[in-house]
Amino acid sequence: MPNNSDKWIGQVRQFCLNYNIPLEYMSEILSDPKVIPMIRGKAFEFSAMLLLQNILPKSDWVVDKPVMNAQFGLHDMDVRITHQKTQKVIGVECKLASKGSFKI
Repeated sequence: MPNNSDKWIGQVRQFCLNYNIPLEYMSEILSDPKVIPMIRGKAFEFSAMLLLQNILPKSDWVVDKPVMNAQFGLHDMDVRITHQKTQKVIGVECKLASKGSFKI
């Protein structure tokens, strides 16, 4: 049975195949100054999701990261918080505070 590391490696390989990305240059691609701001912004969304999952009681709230394309007229929802009892959904949009920092 594959462990999480093997699964992750397989997913990265498949991603590279799907998008015609040379795997041997993945590090250089991810380190490109044009790419880093997008990666930091997306990573911040996952950091915020994890933080909220740890803070909010799991018995009352479900916190997840919806996969959605921004569309005209719809608000961007980076993190979704759902109250289990009422099913009320709170959409969270994440913004980095400033270059090189991270604030809660």
